[in-house]
Amino acid sequence: MLSALRTDNSPFNEQQLKLLQSSIGGLDPAQSQWLSGYLAGSLKQAVPSTLLPHTKTAPALTILYGSETGNGEAIAKALAAGTEREGVSVKLQSLDNFRPANLRKLGHAVLVISTHGEGDPPEEAVDLFAYLDSERAPQLPDLNFRVLALGDRSYSLFCEAGRRLDQRLRALGAIAFGDLVECDVDYRATADAWSTEVTTYARQNLVKEDSAEQISNSAATYLSVVPDQPRWSRQTPFKAEVGKVQQITGSGSGKEVFHLELSLEDSGLQYQPGDALGVWAPNDPELVDQILEQLDIKASETVVLNDEELTISKALTERLEITRLTADTVRDFAAAGSNEELAIRFAGLDTDQQRKFIEQRQLADLADEHPTRVGAQTLTDLLRPLSPRSYSIASSQQTVDEEVHLTVADFHSNAIGIGRQGVASGYLNQRLVSGDQVRVFLESNRRFRLPQDGHEGRQAPIIMIAAGTGIAPYRAFMQQLESETDSQGTGRDSWLIFGNPHLRTDFLYQKEWLRWRKSGLLSRIDTAWSRDQAEKHYVQAVVREQAGRLERWLQRGAHIYLCGSLPMGQAVQQALESVFAEQRGLEPAAAISAIADLRRAGRLHKEIY
Repeated sequence: MLSALRTDNSPFNEQQLKLLQSSIGGLDPAQSQWLSGYLAGSLKQAVPSTLLPHTKTAPALTILYGSETGNGEAIAKALAAGTEREGVSVKLQSLDNFRPANLRKLGHAVLVISTHGEGDPPEEAVDLFAYLDSERAPQLPDLNFRVLALGDRSYSLFCEAGRRLDQRLRALGAIAFGDLVECDVDYRATADAWSTEVTTYARQNLVKEDSAEQISNSAATYLSVVPDQPRWSRQTPFKAEVGKVQQITGSGSGKEVFHLELSLEDSGLQYQPGDALGVWAPNDPELVDQILEQLDIKASETVVLNDEELTISKALTERLEITRLTADTVRDFAAAGSNEELAIRFAGLDTDQQRKFIEQRQLADLADEHPTRVGAQTLTDLLRPLSPRSYSIASSQQTVDEEVHLTVADFHSNAIGIGRQGVASGYLNQRLVSGDQVRVFLESNRRFRLPQDGHEGRQAPIIMIAAGTGIAPYRAFMQQLESETDSQGTGRDSWLIFGNPHLRTDFLYQKEWLRWRKSGLLSRIDTAWSRDQAEKHYVQAVVREQAGRLERWLQRGAHIYLCGSLPMGQAVQQALESVFAEQRGLEPAAAISAIADLRRAGRLHKEIY
């Protein structure tokens, strides 16, 4: 970037350019980004207010986002940057830092909201939804708004949180300056179009006449030489070399769980315990061949996908979703092949039955159960783009340096008597060997971090609750605590509550956990082996059994972490509510409110999938 600067296209003389290139030309992307923020803050203070646009107190456009995986946050940040370039004063804010009552003070706002689980809002938007659905919600006749909803069509309640938000704001009298826009997992083009419309609206309605000239005269213009985006991202993944693929469930286990070690050498990627790794996994070539044979399509036949010509075999292997169905995929597949049997069968199912039908089947199952002739281009057009899969990182960079570790369970389905694998788990666990490369990118999760607020925060106890591969981020936590203990001589009380079917075969990373317990780094372990006795025993039962101890830890300022499947998360949430009711003598509604207070205080952290 700096090499492109000259005296005729920048405000620097020759000597200053040489100094810049020698001093900061070698910075990596993360260092450049930090410096960009520092300079922006310094300039904001240093530039006279007469040169800065929009000196009024209230922002002209408020951009609010509620995001689970970070996609919504990225969209909101890009929108804020683009809108500011048009001369609009912008306030960008996460919903977890936004007081819902302030909605009535806003004139213009856009909201980017994802849907989590079965139609639920993301964790950071729970308070907003509760407020809007309550009797306290005010009329909002002065609010002009627009909503972008993010979701996944493989779930029955697609974009439900965004739909609810849009409908509720309209019901309260707010004026939508554009229709709700819904995004599937391949959200980029749709979100970009929505952002362009919002920016156009803001430019036409919210810009002061002299803003454009003021911005062009601002010294901040010259910060464009620093890259805004990280080098490696979802769109430009890093090719990580595989170091190890090792099964960590024992012989006889009903689960196949693998530990993977990937090299990040020379990437410059930096992650923190609690973050996730996005993985771009191709479909199994053998499965692609089966589908093509079932549909009587030649592998060499060419199709057009996003204005690019390629073979149908390559499209199915690298670009299209064939292991995860949606209701639209089933209907379109039936219509494309004039398959009335499939169309009638699916239409005859209720919503819950359709959801189960979709979850249990892949495209190959449809083609096998309901033989159909579908052309190559027609098939290409009805399938969704292949999306990356996300895995909680199971390592601390303080311990493993330029590596990243994952804990991956095989996903199996057998709806029609033929075993199928998940796209990413089958790729990572079964087809990769040492030396292969995997396309990856980081997904930051600032809501799932170890307590770090000053000295007291560093000492706050942690209670880690997980089932199955939900234990992965806690391994990263313990590695981080171990490195801090070694270097600083400090530690914190930590408690693991972990569940899986069998002690003998399914205690993931057992040796490490026992070593940490023996050393005192881990203060306590409680386990729930659901199939080791006649009566099934799950982590939520342990939570109830340990109610008194949980309350004592919470009184000492403990943070609770919850990681695992959605049903497990819901069951543990209910168990925590019963603990609060029992230990604090609260009515059910008050216990639920106490849990919400814990979340608002940043002491209840969830990673539920």
